[in-house]
Amino acid sequence: MTDSRLILITGISGSGKSTTAQRLAEQYVHNDVRHKWLHEEIAAHPIREGEFEAGDLHSEEGMSRNIADMYGRWTRLAAEIAESDCVYIMEGCLYQMIVRYFFACDYPLARMGEFYDRIMAIVADLNPTIVYLFRSDVRASFDQAFQVRGECWQGIILDSHEPYFATHPYVDEGSTYAMYEHQQMVADVMFDRFQGRKIKVCTSDGEWDKHIHAVTEFLGLRYVQPGQAPRLASPEQYCGRYVIDIDGRENGVTIKLEEGTLYCQMSWWSHMKLIPKGNHEFEAESFPIGFRIHVEGETKSVDVLGTYGWGISGKTLVAQAAVMSPEG
Repeated sequence: MTDSRLILITGISGSGKSTTAQRLAEQYVHNDVRHKWLHEEIAAHPIREGEFEAGDLHSEEGMSRNIADMYGRWTRLAAEIAESDCVYIMEGCLYQMIVRYFFACDYPLARMGEFYDRIMAIVADLNPTIVYLFRSDVRASFDQAFQVRGECWQGIILDSHEPYFATHPYVDEGSTYAMYEHQQMVADVMFDRFQGRKIKVCTSDGEWDKHIHAVTEFLGLRYVQPGQAPRLASPEQYCGRYVIDIDGRENGVTIKLEEGTLYCQMSWWSHMKLIPKGNHEFEAESFPIGFRIHVEGETKSVDVLGTYGWGISGKTLVAQAAVMSPEG
């Protein structure tokens, strides 16, 4: 087994970072290795929460403060990992900064290289591994992701008001895809620049078992084929709208059945697959979110588990509506 204490999974939106992180975490379980999965949207994320907010993105002084703040964040994270007995799996916190922040201020490529060199030097004692997920056709990748993540997320991705277009022409949606192609091109440069342990995986075919197998073996772990999920005798019993009132505002999730598979609709995610774990418990695919559904008695309810950074984690939601399923 390699001695990497930090696994950095990176790639453009929709390339499969969270899916890879979740399934890699399962492989660490099978190998009896303590680990911690830091999904990019968890509450109090050591890198993401407040990143690049120390200064103005559009001034030299502001970016200097931002860069210094990020070095501090990575230094504190490296110390935390060094003091722990876990392997940290972190996705969405490396080359994503290119499109989120560096493109916003037209940051020079050479200085981006210096930034990433410094970050990797800060975590060098952890023997980090970069897992870079690549898509050969960016537009096709996003079109596929839109079917799963819904119209709200599509609107965010295709927003014509991205700061990138202050310095690059916007014509139509093709301009946005070109922006992500540009991000991937810059990420290629940064990946090639890194001289440590790294693996590049093209995930265009969506064959996740194959890709997780390759990454697992690259990390020196024993690959374990995923087992069959428990069979659900009456999946329709879980369907419905579950809600809770928080500060006078309704929050909730909708569980629906399509072609024998349960999906969850919450926040802006419209089609999140639920993986059965047994005993009326489910795990959301690609997210650190679990659901424990209580179906006995007069009122159904669901306990929302996990570390995802939203208001209903750790709370119990009560069923409001009847079955919501084309099959029910």
